[in-house]
Parts: sequence; C-alpha cells; structure tokens
Amino acid sequence: MVGFDDSAWALRCRPALSMVRQPADQLGRMAAQRVLAQLRGDDTPGEGTLLETSIVWRDSA
Repeated sequence: MVGFDDSAWALRCRPALSMVRQPADQLGRMAAQRVLAQLRGDDTPGEGTLLETSIVWRDSA
C-alpha cells in the first residue's frame, strides 16, 4: 500500500506506510505567489505546474 502526501501519521501506522512525498513548502510558496500576482493584475499562466515528487519506501510496500 502506498499513500500520497507523506504526513506524520504514515509513520504511526503499522506497518509504516510507504508514501509519495510532495514538496509542501514549495507548493505553498508557488500558490501564494500566483494569488498575489493575480491580485496585482499580472498575467498568470493558465496551465498547471509540475513539481518534483519522491517515493518514501517503508514497510507497507
């Protein structure tokens, strides 16, 4: 079993859950920058942005 987000509860489960780790700090920073740009009236890209993720293998996989 593999989950997504790699939050702290993944380690408390038995067996410890393998997870896809997403860069939450970078995700939040980029979202805030886009919102501020929209509020300023700047042109913002209409498409999404792909951020690099990694897999944290634990006992569940």
